[in-house]
Amino acid sequence: MESLKSFSEWIGRIIEQKELSAIPYIITAEGKIEPAEAEWHYIPETKTAQLSISYKNGLKEDIYLRQEDGKEFILSRRLYNHSKDVVSLKEIGIHLENINSDGPPEDDYFYHLENPRIYGKMVIRVDQQRKEKAKEGEFD
Repeated sequence: MESLKSFSEWIGRIIEQKELSAIPYIITAEGKIEPAEAEWHYIPETKTAQLSISYKNGLKEDIYLRQEDGKEFILSRRLYNHSKDVVSLKEIGIHLENINSDGPPEDDYFYHLENPRIYGKMVIRVDQQRKEKAKEGEFD
């Protein structure tokens, strides 16, 4: 989808990751669903990019990426159900590919709200074999 490719390229230029691919997705009880339609635009006054997505099951999503202080980026997502059905949402995510931190992987950490429950700590190293460290093996 051209809009998602263009959005990924824009992010990649800003964070100096030329080959970056960032594809949002949702997982429902029926399985993983990728965007059916997407469009994005940049709002210079607020230094915010807005990506609007439609999924085939009637869910719609707005993703906002805002730069603060010329350094940090704040990402926020809003998901709406425009279908007439109840949707059993399990997860929302962004699949990232081709990202390089230019440093040793032992210095890179992964944060997720579920980490404390699953792994017993808030952040874990990116290169760590997570399944071995999980308290309950069914998560990874």
